[in-house]
Amino acid sequence: MTLRSSVSAQPLCLQAVSKACNLRPRFRIVSEYVPSVCLSVGFSDRAVPIFQEPELSFLSRADRVLTISDADQRVLTAALQQHTIVSPPSGAARSAGPPSVGVLRLISDRDTASNSYRVGLSSYGDRSGLIFVGAHNGINSASLGWFCENVLPLLTRSQHARQQPLTITVAGSMRESSLTPNAKQQIAAAAAAPVPVSVKFVGFVSDIESALNRARVFVSPIIAGTGINTKNVLALENGVPLITTRIGARALHLTDSVCLSAADGCGARIVDSAQHFADAISDLYHSETLWRAAHTAALDHITRHFSEAGLASDIQSLTEWAAPATSARFDSILRAECVRRKQLSEYLSDY
Repeated sequence: MTLRSSVSAQPLCLQAVSKACNLRPRFRIVSEYVPSVCLSVGFSDRAVPIFQEPELSFLSRADRVLTISDADQRVLTAALQQHTIVSPPSGAARSAGPPSVGVLRLISDRDTASNSYRVGLSSYGDRSGLIFVGAHNGINSASLGWFCENVLPLLTRSQHARQQPLTITVAGSMRESSLTPNAKQQIAAAAAAPVPVSVKFVGFVSDIESALNRARVFVSPIIAGTGINTKNVLALENGVPLITTRIGARALHLTDSVCLSAADGCGARIVDSAQHFADAISDLYHSETLWRAAHTAALDHITRHFSEAGLASDIQSLTEWAAPATSARFDSILRAECVRRKQLSEYLSDY
């Protein structure tokens, strides 16, 4: 195997992989790369990614680049194939062509396949309200602002027709002061309506699982972003039916064919307009039948796509690529990486 020069970004379980593969010390893996300027805006998931030249020059020196999702893998593979490979530092070996791009996925630390875990979650009748989880940043502010300006008025009219007040909890460091004046006006108008729809900013929640267990529907109106929306994984692994956009659904293995239908099938609804968002909320919030189907499907989806079995396949692919003859150490690599991934998942759940 011809190895290129040493470049690394957050080496992932590198010691275990290096020992197992018996690679030379100068071999490095660029791991968990999320393109900083591969940003989609609006509802389209077909935005053309823009990479800075230094990024691609840096990555092109690697032997293998690991991304956190299949979507990022496809985008980055295409970008590297079109990029002119830079020359490695003097004296370093070089392989022909761009580096290969693999996936090392995020895994959930919840045993969603376990019946004991599932029976501990609240039922439809024991839940109420919607929940949004987010840190105080530009993307969350823009996304929640869009929701308040465009979806909240529709939702207020819908709840008035049903004569049912509604509370939307905003958990995390998000602050109302970060929203636009129009969004604030819509929040005030909804709260003052004859049948009020209240948006409550509760700040950081130390026990977010309990808050999710009280909420009936998770709203995630993401209108810009890159990589994987871990808040949406948080919703699904806690069995809270999710309503999100095409941008929010990226890298979550959610597909239009199952998510846009009333039958759901994956615990989420992908919407592409304010009206569709409001309609999806009404469907899942007021129909126990639809809610129960989405609740079960959300847990099944995490078991299928964010479990240790999926990570095992990713690591097996990595070890086979690096040094097929040494795959006997695969189990120890997997154990070490599963521990690290669960720690990462817990860290990211701080929204």
